[in-house]
Amino acid sequence: MVLDGLRGTAAICVVVFHLSQPAFGNDAPDALWLRHAYLAVDFFFCLSGFVIGYAYDERYGRMSVAALLRARLVRLHPMVVAGLLLGLLSYCLDPFNSSNAAHPWMQPQVAPLWKIIANAVGGLTLLPTWPLPNRFGAFFSLNSPAWSLMWEYFASGVFALVLWRMSRTRLLAIVALAAGALGLSAFHLNGLSAGFAWGSGKYGLVRIIVSFGMGLLLFRSGCVIRSRLGFGSLSLIMILLFVGPCSTQSAYSWAYDLALVLVALPLLVAIGAGTRVSGLTRSACELAGRVSYPIYMIHYSVVMVFANYCWTRGIGPKAMPWVIGATTLGLIVLSYPVLVFYDEPVRRRLGILITVHPTNTKSTVMHAA
Repeated sequence: MVLDGLRGTAAICVVVFHLSQPAFGNDAPDALWLRHAYLAVDFFFCLSGFVIGYAYDERYGRMSVAALLRARLVRLHPMVVAGLLLGLLSYCLDPFNSSNAAHPWMQPQVAPLWKIIANAVGGLTLLPTWPLPNRFGAFFSLNSPAWSLMWEYFASGVFALVLWRMSRTRLLAIVALAAGALGLSAFHLNGLSAGFAWGSGKYGLVRIIVSFGMGLLLFRSGCVIRSRLGFGSLSLIMILLFVGPCSTQSAYSWAYDLALVLVALPLLVAIGAGTRVSGLTRSACELAGRVSYPIYMIHYSVVMVFANYCWTRGIGPKAMPWVIGATTLGLIVLSYPVLVFYDEPVRRRLGILITVHPTNTKSTVMHAA
């Protein structure tokens, strides 16, 4: 249950990170509040590997590959569609977008209809598409975070076809080789904030192989660490890790990012899996886990409108923390009706239509986006 809560904490960290980028920019080394929160994606990947192993390993031979993939489709795709539609509205109707000489990277959000349609189809099918103006070369211009869902589907397919029956020794060898490639990538880039845009796809591939594989290894090795640390303490540790002792422009940023992905974040998963909570804390963790995926999938359409407002109108430095806090809180609140009135009903309906049965009655954690 604590893993559900940590997934919610990580999703909120991603929102704050994305809002602070246009607010403060990346040029000042210490400007961003959660400087390494892009690694929340690696936490999601690791958690996903752990949870998929927990939910499906014991069903090998009793559940078909097609049934597993249908279950993942039902779980993930309704919010992919919702994020795409919100992103399309945000892109086409954003009232604050225009060119600005003070911000030369900003482009008018004007594109041929065929290109917008192609991006909509690409976002719906999670196939990378030609980038649209003012979306910084993203694989999915209408909802950039969908890049991690592309890799989630990839990991689910590889698990169903290969990893489901692979021995722990062979999986360890693959993860070790990928970890070496990840280290070289981190050193080359001086960090691991890559994989979401054209020209960086190979880094996303390495990140999913390492983190998903490590999560699966944690489960298959029975690596669950009993701890008295509660949900609040573990959330605080996660936040402090994302703040980090060094900026992303430090010469040692690559080593810090690598240490988080290979050591700290998998440890959080193992400790979270071994932590028991009850009462209000249990309810809070359950709620945080339920809304985490909607938060993650709908936030970027708001972030880009916010970014365009910052670049064309500006927000004073004293007001900025309050605006970011209020916007984050608003997205959290908005995610609940999206969950209750759209995501969960659509998933139930799809589950009936394509006869997807619950994957595991023991587990409430189904997705690390």
